[in-house]
Amino acid sequence: MQAPCVAQLPSRGQPVHASTRVAAAQLHTCALGSRHIQRATVQPRPTTLHSLSRGPDLKCPARPGRTPSLGSWSEGGGSYAEASARGFTQRTRPHPSRRRPLRPAVRRRAAQGEGGGRSTGEEPGCDPDGPVLADLDTDPAPQEASELFGEKQFSFDRGAAARWLYVAWVVCCGVERTWRFGLPLILAQLPGGFASVATLGFVAQLSMFLLGPLIGVVLDSIDRRAGLLIVLIGQNLMVVVSCMLVAWCLGPGGGGVISPAAFAVMAIIACAQRILNAGTDVAIERDWTVVLANKNTKWLVDINANTRRIDQLAEIAGTFLFGLVFTKYGSVAALLTMAGLVALSCPAQLLATAKMSRIMGEALFRPTDTPGAGMLGLRLMAESSDSSPGTLAHQRLMEVAGHSVRAAFYSVRAIVNGWRLFFAQRSLLPSLAYIALFFNAVLSPGGLMTAYQASKGLPGTTSALFRGSCAAMGFVGVWLADVTIKRLGLVRAGFASLGVQAAALLPCMYIYFARLAPVDAALGASVASQGAQAIAAAAPPPVEAATGIAAALGFPSMELAAFCGLVVVSRVGLWMYDMCVSQVFQTMVPSNICGQVSSAEAALCSLTELLMLGIASLLSDPANFGRLVVLSGSAVAVSLVIYAAWGLQLRSGEGRAGNVSMDEERALTLPNAGKDSGGVAPA
Repeated sequence: MQAPCVAQLPSRGQPVHASTRVAAAQLHTCALGSRHIQRATVQPRPTTLHSLSRGPDLKCPARPGRTPSLGSWSEGGGSYAEASARGFTQRTRPHPSRRRPLRPAVRRRAAQGEGGGRSTGEEPGCDPDGPVLADLDTDPAPQEASELFGEKQFSFDRGAAARWLYVAWVVCCGVERTWRFGLPLILAQLPGGFASVATLGFVAQLSMFLLGPLIGVVLDSIDRRAGLLIVLIGQNLMVVVSCMLVAWCLGPGGGGVISPAAFAVMAIIACAQRILNAGTDVAIERDWTVVLANKNTKWLVDINANTRRIDQLAEIAGTFLFGLVFTKYGSVAALLTMAGLVALSCPAQLLATAKMSRIMGEALFRPTDTPGAGMLGLRLMAESSDSSPGTLAHQRLMEVAGHSVRAAFYSVRAIVNGWRLFFAQRSLLPSLAYIALFFNAVLSPGGLMTAYQASKGLPGTTSALFRGSCAAMGFVGVWLADVTIKRLGLVRAGFASLGVQAAALLPCMYIYFARLAPVDAALGASVASQGAQAIAAAAPPPVEAATGIAAALGFPSMELAAFCGLVVVSRVGLWMYDMCVSQVFQTMVPSNICGQVSSAEAALCSLTELLMLGIASLLSDPANFGRLVVLSGSAVAVSLVIYAAWGLQLRSGEGRAGNVSMDEERALTLPNAGKDSGGVAPA
């Protein structure tokens, strides 16, 4: 019995049988992504293996007007025909998990050594025009054929998908940022509202630290589309329920006070909303963005920059709209406006998710060997329609169902596994440097800085201008990060961003200890006990009056104006590093565990905020404000040292010993390493 003609490929320079050329052309057509096997148009003149490797005579009817050149696929100096023969031989013997029995007629012809097509007088077993691949294997899918030459590559309109991603992100940020500003503003009007706001913030951060990694496990265990819809709809539902509950407390039924039962429900909602918000950030920024950009450096830079601009614009517009309605029409009108915003956002989010899913298609499918791909049996149910009792598919479904039930009882183990994965990642040091920045509690536009400004006699309009300037610096930081990453590379851009922040805060600390600290030492009132107004009344007048622009802006002294101005400048470096560390994460963390690792990182950030709340409560006296300044400045310095150590590790080659691949190192260190030549990045 004679073997198929594909296995009889001659050496270089010898004549090649026509069916061999057909097989190679069909394999090339399949690798290009055709859904069906196409016959190649073969010229009648004699051909050698050398000419076959250059491919002058092969044309692919599946792609009109396109003539594939097999010589361009040569690797390592060998011809593509030889590589095709090796790959084609492997496809004739597929993996046992993919192998299916041949049709009886095909098996009989193969045993008899007969051709699969019409009789042409050629050698037995070779049919020049017959479907060679179809006879030797069944349904060679295009993604399986591309596996012979490398990783799966999906082709879709990335620009259109990015635009729908921006739609979903702007709606999500608008709802979350507006309600994060509006809820404390409304609760502050009720008796005991300040204590309620502080308690809700503490409980939400604590729940994020304890249960945050669990949302990452869930997102990694289900389909990407289902996971995104769950967190988006859940977030909107929590906002609507919160609006109804607060409106009831403000109305006649609640008596204008927050009852213990209502506060307990509000605390549960705050915890769920905090976790769902983190899940939304993880799903869009750390998962869908990576799938959309395919880890291309240029696309990642542009998408990350655009999402951060959208975040800042949504926060500014949402807070302005809510504050305007609240000031002119009251709390009830503001709550109705918020509910209407949520009602409009739900259809927009569903439409954007559906459009992205339709455009991206198979790129959203998780590999079958990922930790959670088969947890709910989605992949299995899609592959097999026969799951009746007694079949192998039914048995596997029962195993998957049992695993899902057990996973519900082992959530603690899943959380611990998320922490273990986080500390095992190659991007651990940049993440720790990012977490260390959360210890910067006072040299930032937070509540402690606002209280300190009030203690120095700063008017409320100037404090609002300070916060708005810090938000505006976010746009500058994102633009500088975009330019710096493309010109210097990711690692150098991250180091430069932390350097900018440290360079701005160093003179800021000097101004405080040289000119402002002696005045603060005279204050004995407590920020936590007496409040900002009492501290402002007890504060001594500034020694030197402000002049010029500082006086026009409302600053009582030049020292305080310089102190606040340097804090504003430092926000540029913070936003630059936020973009850099996100791209480091997207480049180095596998997509199948990005949810668990991201949620663990967010949980550590929540723990850092909890620690800073405790430290600030212990050092709430204005005389101790200098200690908080030292702690904030030291946090930035420690972050810079950690990141510099990681950069030196990559440069010395130790990073490659930690499983940093050459492609990842190139994407991290070289500017424009991922320049996309196949299209224009999304605007």
